[in-house]
Amino acid sequence: NVNDMRDPRAVFFHLLFGLSDVLSFHCYCNGDELTARFEDLGILKRPLLLTEFMARPMNSTIQNNLPVLWKFQASGFIWGLVQGRMQTEFAWETWALDQHHLHVEPKLWFHDFFRNNGSVYSEQEAR
Repeated sequence: NVNDMRDPRAVFFHLLFGLSDVLSFHCYCNGDELTARFEDLGILKRPLLLTEFMARPMNSTIQNNLPVLWKFQASGFIWGLVQGRMQTEFAWETWALDQHHLHVEPKLWFHDFFRNNGSVYSEQEAR
C-alpha cells in the first residue's frame, strides 16, 4: 500500500514522485489493475502519462484500458503503433525462438495496432 508510511517503499514512492511535475509509467495490465495504478498515483495530484500499455496476451488492450484513460483524463501511448522493423507484433519471448517463427505472423499480436500497409490489425479493436 503506497499510503502506509511504515513501509519504506511507500516513503520512497512519496519522496520520488512528490518531486515530479508529471508522472509517467508503464502498465501492461488489465483495466482493473490500471485503475488501481491511477488511483494510487492520483493521490499526488500530478498529471499522469501512461507511456506504454498495449500487451494483448496480458489482457492489456485498447478495449480494456482506453475507458480507464478516459475516466482519469490521462494520456497513453502504445509501443510499436505500426508494424515494422521493430517487430513489436511479436511477444517479448520471441527473441529466444528460431528465426523461422519471426517470419510467420502471430495469431495474436503483442503491441502493434496498424499493419505496415496502414490497415488496422483488428477491425473489432479499431471500433
